[in-house]
Amino acid sequence: MKKLIKLSTTHYIVVDDSEIKKGDLLRWSKDLNVGQQVDSIDRDWSEWKKITHSTEPELLDSGWMQSVLPLLLSEVEEAINGYDLIALSMNATSKNKFAHGRHEEVVAQIYYRRGFKAHKELVKDKLFTVEDMFDAVNMVINEPDMSGDDIIKSLLPKTEWEVEFDQCGKIIILNT
Repeated sequence: MKKLIKLSTTHYIVVDDSEIKKGDLLRWSKDLNVGQQVDSIDRDWSEWKKITHSTEPELLDSGWMQSVLPLLLSEVEEAINGYDLIALSMNATSKNKFAHGRHEEVVAQIYYRRGFKAHKELVKDKLFTVEDMFDAVNMVINEPDMSGDDIIKSLLPKTEWEVEFDQCGKIIILNT
C-alpha cells in the first residue's frame, strides 16, 4: 500500500510498505522529520516505511536520494483538491472578452493564479466551515461515546492519503 504524506505546504512524500532493501531511504512512522538510508538489513525496520516519491526538489538532487522519484506539487494538489489551477485559469481567461491577444491572455492567467493562491493563503487558518460545525453537533448527538478531541480531529484537514499511480505515472487518491 502506498500512502501520500504531507510534511509541509510544499513537501509531500509517498511511502509504501514494500520490502526494505539496503540503500533504500526510509521514514520512521512515528516521527515525520526522521529519515534514514538503510545500511543493514539485520536491523528491525518494522516501524519504518520506504520513501518512493517526493516533491522536495533539493532533496532529490542529493546523491543519497537517487532511488526516490520526483513528484510534481501541482499534480499532488490536483489529486487532493480535485482541480487543476492551470486548467482553471486557462478556462477562465479564454472566456475573458478583455483579453484580445495571446500576451493579454497569459497575463490574465498569471493574475488569476495569483489571486487564487492569495485567497487560499487568506483562508488557510479557517480550519472549520459552518458545515463542519453542523457535522460536529450531529456527532455529539449520534455518537455520544466519541470524545470532543476525536470529533475535532475527525474534522481537521487530512495530511495522509492512500494513493496509487496510473500507467502514465499520475498520482490518484483512493478512498477520498
